Amino acid sequence: MKKILLIIGGLFLLLFCGLLGIAIIPDDEPQTETTSSNSKVISVNEKEFNQKIINTQNDEILCNNPSIVDFNATWCGPCKMLSPILENVQTKYGDKLQIYSVDVDQCNNIALYYKIESIPSLLYINPKTKQTKMMVGLVSRDEIENTIKNMFNL
Repeated sequence: MKKILLIIGGLFLLLFCGLLGIAIIPDDEPQTETTSSNSKVISVNEKEFNQKIINTQNDEILCNNPSIVDFNATWCGPCKMLSPILENVQTKYGDKLQIYSVDVDQCNNIALYYKIESIPSLLYINPKTKQTKMMVGLVSRDEIENTIKNMFNL
């Protein structure tokens, strides 16, 4: 009986996610900044990621400011819940911190490189210490800000 309920629940989830739709943007076409007001979260494609954040060919950190990379997808409910939290954090820290958004469906090579198996996932990058940290799942604003304090001393 439990198996049947799990199968029905899984089918319902797939149907629900399918109804949300998925936007398709070619990897070589630059994505634009998020349109929410006061938001500076920047959506990047694979080429931009490798040119602005981390070069995945040699693991070279290219960003100058402390950064957070949000690995997400358009169909992901928890990702949609995390998005406004990240926008608020970006607004709070302004130029001291940069948050990037990476759609794993559009940037599958980067998702594979970082072994993203669950979204949302947040990659914290400290360019001064060359330290990185990955957090998986929906996290609270307090958890994000504590990690920012601990990793970036902001």
